[in-house]
Amino acid sequence: MLVKIGLSTAKPEVTQEELGKITGLSQPNVSKRLSEKDKSCFSFIQLIAIADYFEVSLDSLIGRNLDNIKQKNTTMQDIISALFELDKVDFRINIKQEKTEDYNPILEKSFINEIISHNISFHLKYLDEFLSEWRVARIMTINNKSASKVAKDMYESWKKEKLNEAANISLDGSPHYDCLDFDIPDGVELPFN
Repeated sequence: MLVKIGLSTAKPEVTQEELGKITGLSQPNVSKRLSEKDKSCFSFIQLIAIADYFEVSLDSLIGRNLDNIKQKNTTMQDIISALFELDKVDFRINIKQEKTEDYNPILEKSFINEIISHNISFHLKYLDEFLSEWRVARIMTINNKSASKVAKDMYESWKKEKLNEAANISLDGSPHYDCLDFDIPDGVELPFN
């Protein structure tokens, strides 16, 4: 039933025969799996093939709403692990230390404040442009306590768009639309031609 809901919203013009070609099943077996009365299910590989065909996530295909799932708290280990991923690109870490002196007239005393700021700079034009755009988007939404739900939804939509766009950019900043950057181990069969 859940798969049927996902299919009806994606491409309703797809026939059970076409779905059979996608999954490697006969039309009667597809019909059986789509029936609410039958307990037969698509295999995981078949669900992946269907999701790929409809260009949706597996969660979306089966009607799973991730908004209701409790989000894991980000740990310092998660952040450092993500930063280590930067070793794959050309970047520099700059550390700037400043000392400022503030005078408190009530206490008649000066205080020295040490400010340490960190800056990561990249030598990739695409990434530099993205970071500039991201900074503005964050200021308008995340850092703005009065931002509307629509603005925050637009920010989430922008993030998804950027992730999709980035899938076509290599780590040296050049587009790679016409190639696949993965090796297929010997003996592995893919569910598509």
